[in-house]
Amino acid sequence: MSRPVPPQVIPRPPAWRPGEPPPWADVPPFDRTGIGIDRVLGALAGVGQHGPVPDDIGSDRVLVPAVLVNESNAPVLRRVNAGVLAAMFEEHGETRLILTRRSSAMRTHKGEVSFPGGRLDDGEDPVGAALREAFEEVALDPALVEVIGWIHPVLTMVSGSLIMPVLATVAARPHVVANPDEVERVFDV
Repeated sequence: MSRPVPPQVIPRPPAWRPGEPPPWADVPPFDRTGIGIDRVLGALAGVGQHGPVPDDIGSDRVLVPAVLVNESNAPVLRRVNAGVLAAMFEEHGETRLILTRRSSAMRTHKGEVSFPGGRLDDGEDPVGAALREAFEEVALDPALVEVIGWIHPVLTMVSGSLIMPVLATVAARPHVVANPDEVERVFDV
């Protein structure tokens, strides 16, 4: 018998406003399908985020917009202290992305939909943390993962973590299993 899953609560900063329409808003629905890994790689290359995480982003301090961290309007330098793995695979011509629903028993980010990931251990870089955490949370074998790119670090509102999303591919649908201590569900979209 499965436990009921409580609704996800997404905290927002006081100055939160709806964002602009997504980049694909004007793309006809038919053209939004059939997006394979090659198209994703091309898009990453087009914005300079295909390849290894640059040293000056992944391990040094990153400028964070002041509106997210303080009230003084002064930008803040923060160190990346967490890594998450956005692992993709292709199935039937479509890129699939692995996500988790965090356990409602966790201290922070309870019940949130997220990428597998977590805080960096001493001496660890964001890529190492993302791979280690994906193995711990969903049993994704790091030997099956090919790191292909990165996204600029993002700051969480709940824990103040500066997270480096690491983009990766696996050759085929991986066998993943949710670690019940950390993850209520693992799924792909």
